[in-house]
Amino acid sequence: AFSVVQLLHMLAELGFTSAEHVPTMNKSAKILSSELDAIQAIGKELAAHLFGKVGVYYAETKYEGVIVRARQQFNENSKYLGWHHTIPEMNHNELVGWSGGDARFAPVFFSTGDLHPRNQKRFEITKDAVEKKCGKVFTLHAKGDSFIERSLYLIHIVDWASYYLCEMNGADIMDIEIIDYLKGELAKF
Repeated sequence: AFSVVQLLHMLAELGFTSAEHVPTMNKSAKILSSELDAIQAIGKELAAHLFGKVGVYYAETKYEGVIVRARQQFNENSKYLGWHHTIPEMNHNELVGWSGGDARFAPVFFSTGDLHPRNQKRFEITKDAVEKKCGKVFTLHAKGDSFIERSLYLIHIVDWASYYLCEMNGADIMDIEIIDYLKGELAKF
């Protein structure tokens, strides 16, 4: 997440984005630095929750970018499959799918403290319903006063968790052999 701070500073200096986000980015960097030990500890807990199961990531729609990144980080770094969806959309068909849910799944709910009251209620009801099917859910609680701060905080936890899960899986975090294979095969086409 630290690279985002630098990138936004450069974009603001070049005039490609507003500099109004610079104080928020600076505050985000300070939160990440001051909370590093806690972030790493939560990352280890999250990795343990996911280990040997199928990860399922849920957040409110405006945080979809965060959960897409979470799924991608676990895919690439941990060599680990999972899926994501947003609330309230998952409350239609996917919630019904949890009728077949069980302990194979490791749901992770991204709690941000800034949801519309109706979506907050959906979040709580959904979390309880899913937990009844799989036995345990993991809730990540965001820190920060703004969308950017909360997003970067959650991203940072996920990045560490993907590293720890990679270690637990005995995987090579740098291994992208399958992507190299795909590119090689496409080059023949």
